[in-house]
Amino acid sequence: MKTSLLLLVAVAALWPSTVAAQRPTGVELGASLGATIAINGDTEVAVGLPTPGAIGTPAVYFTWFAGGGLMVEPQLGVAYNNTSRQVVLNSNLQVGYFLTPNLYVAANGGYARFGTFVTSGTVGGGFGYRTVVMEHLAIRGEARYRRWLASGGFNEITLSIGFGTALP
Repeated sequence: MKTSLLLLVAVAALWPSTVAAQRPTGVELGASLGATIAINGDTEVAVGLPTPGAIGTPAVYFTWFAGGGLMVEPQLGVAYNNTSRQVVLNSNLQVGYFLTPNLYVAANGGYARFGTFVTSGTVGGGFGYRTVVMEHLAIRGEARYRRWLASGGFNEITLSIGFGTALP
């Protein structure tokens, strides 16, 4: 209870300054890479480029910064798993809010298909840090949790880095 109250007070104190400090509205086009830990009784770690293994972060994204700290980001990834000879499809919609000009929290939901093995809806959330260097190069780090809902479900934790072009 005390932790929840402290969190609520901190958000209320930061709210006016964070909304005023947001960057101007714009878009970003980019790609991500990283590592995924899948947990469903056994633990599997997948690392790869441009998607982290079979079930990781979608490879390409388009972010719309709607203003007021809000971002809307469709994501799409297609990969081929040579071990199982299966095509992997990840489509995801992430909606985030910037707590500071660089730090954001997000919720996501989508659809994932791992060849003929699993087709599932997914839901989750995460947080990240985004910065723009050299006027247009956006770099972000993100930690994300996703729950696959079908086939008894399993959990996925992904750490990724993204590189994009920030357009005004």
